Amino acid sequence: MSKEKKENPTRNNGSYALEMENKKMSVTTTTGQHSVLFEDIASTSYNTITGDAEFKIKNKPAFFGGCAAIFIGIVTAEQLEGVAGFLMVAGIIALFIGCKKEEKTWDNVTIETRGGKRVTYSVDLGQGKVDMDAIEEARRS
Repeated sequence: MSKEKKENPTRNNGSYALEMENKKMSVTTTTGQHSVLFEDIASTSYNTITGDAEFKIKNKPAFFGGCAAIFIGIVTAEQLEGVAGFLMVAGIIALFIGCKKEEKTWDNVTIETRGGKRVTYSVDLGQGKVDMDAIEEARRS
């Protein structure tokens, strides 16, 4: 397992299905479907991918309270100058408390064939090793 940091990595969600009587597996991804015979699989691996960080609302009451405080501060700016300024500053602080930057992390599972074809699909973090072990176990059976 390795951890990669690529520029703007995209997730290619997918899953696999094993056909034991035909000794092959099918991988369905967002870009299409691939079939691979067990005897053609040269290796399987997985690696952890970290995508770009994005802002997420982590504390909804603080976030929406901050939005309300800023709105009320803007609306009452002429009537209540001191209070309006306080509300707007408090609202901005509440917005920062309500939002956090969160990195997107997932596992990419790669199946490489003897002919050099690589089939890669993305799964939730921690699921990559489970999928790789299940595929290897099916190959040995």
